[in-house]
Amino acid sequence: GIRGEHYSLWNNADEIQLTNYPVMNPRVNIIATPLRNKGILDALSFNAGSGLYSSLSKNIASIEKKFLIEKFTLIPDTVWTSSAGTNISFTNGVIVKLEGYYKHYLSRTYMYADKRDGEHITYYTCTDGKGYAAGSDVMIEKKINGWLDGYVTYSFLYARYYNPASPQYDSQTTIRGVPTTGAREQANGDPLGIWYYPEFHRFHTVNAVLNFRLPKETVITISGSFATGNPRKQYIDKSKEFFEGNYTNPGLNENLYLVLYSDTLRNLSDWPIDIRFSKKGTFENKKHTWEWYVGIENITGFFNELYKMDKMRQENAYYSNSGWQIGEGLLTIDMGFFPIPSIGVKMQF
Repeated sequence: GIRGEHYSLWNNADEIQLTNYPVMNPRVNIIATPLRNKGILDALSFNAGSGLYSSLSKNIASIEKKFLIEKFTLIPDTVWTSSAGTNISFTNGVIVKLEGYYKHYLSRTYMYADKRDGEHITYYTCTDGKGYAAGSDVMIEKKINGWLDGYVTYSFLYARYYNPASPQYDSQTTIRGVPTTGAREQANGDPLGIWYYPEFHRFHTVNAVLNFRLPKETVITISGSFATGNPRKQYIDKSKEFFEGNYTNPGLNENLYLVLYSDTLRNLSDWPIDIRFSKKGTFENKKHTWEWYVGIENITGFFNELYKMDKMRQENAYYSNSGWQIGEGLLTIDMGFFPIPSIGVKMQF
């Protein structure tokens, strides 16, 4: 098939009118099922697809005039995606899914600012961002059949992005968040002029959900995940040079640390685990059902953060979060890292 897209944006208050040339995105997807009901196999299928996908950047959707350079051309973010996989269904209710994919970013929108003169900040909006991502997914699922069901998934991802604009000073980065009046412009975004791992990038991710089905409509659900660390920025203490009057940089944070991208530093792995106990039943009218449950989310969160703090302290690394503090100096822990209990009742009539 083929999909056409055209965008027009108006902001009368800021006297902005943006229109792009229509874009055409061809796509093809093929699914073949050569085997059905053969021995232990319920079905064996293969799929492959490729195509172009476009979308309007969320930053562009709420942009202000100050972010538009002269002769700005509205170009949607466009990515060429290709994938191939297989789906194997067994007669005992087990399903195995395998997929590999590649994404090539033809255009990506990013914004940055020159803040060397705090009273006259210059903003830039560019649509020449590049990038690529390659990965694979594996899923083993067992449907409801007996006392145990659930699934286990594994994902691998390798992704690199590139913002071609040349940095005007060493700590200059893109701007995060939607840059509108009253909105907070988040510093320490993505680097300029180099290939980098995006902030969300994690090489390996494992997710699992197991449902233990006990008698009398009672279910114990254990879910968890393991994800290797995402990129971590390096913090360079510039307080001595600053107080001596020998150094100034728009990238200095409130603690006089210079925050720079690192291609090698990574945060530690995350491994949250949840548990849930539920029981279902019916009223006299069998069409009316009830369910109650109790659960605890992120059982391992607090211990995980204590482990991270200890490792960061050993590495003499800067680690900070806003919120309730434990420990000393720059090392803090948020209340959100504690396990979260929950209880609920659901009725259907």
